Amino acid sequence: MTKTIVPYLYVSLGGATGSALRYGVDAWFGKHFTTSFPLGTLAVNITSCFLMGFFAALAFTRDGWMSDEGRFLLMAGFCGGYSTLSALGLQTVSLVKVHQYGYALINIVGTPILCTLVLWGGYCLGSWLFALKANG
Repeated sequence: MTKTIVPYLYVSLGGATGSALRYGVDAWFGKHFTTSFPLGTLAVNITSCFLMGFFAALAFTRDGWMSDEGRFLLMAGFCGGYSTLSALGLQTVSLVKVHQYGYALINIVGTPILCTLVLWGGYCLGSWLFALKANG
């Protein structure tokens, strides 16, 4: 196995674990709470952001307590598979740390709005195409 594929293996393993846990947490909340508010998604996003912050502190301290493999597995893989909101949070904090406040604000406010609009556009397109196929 070449050294270039190893990071992908760590990211894949962490991502699969994070995705499975996201599904499990969301299912648990859906089973135990009867509400239309997406509590499971909120819980996943909050815990993922906490974990991303914790892992970042371990990875980027002066002593570097976390190896590159740990970053691939836990940050890019697990947190990325568990929730991409943790990556958004980390990138925003990174922008603030280098005093790029405008970009940080655009990132944290603009990304969810833009992604929601794009999701709606994709939904509308898919609905339109499905209606065309059903009527054609």
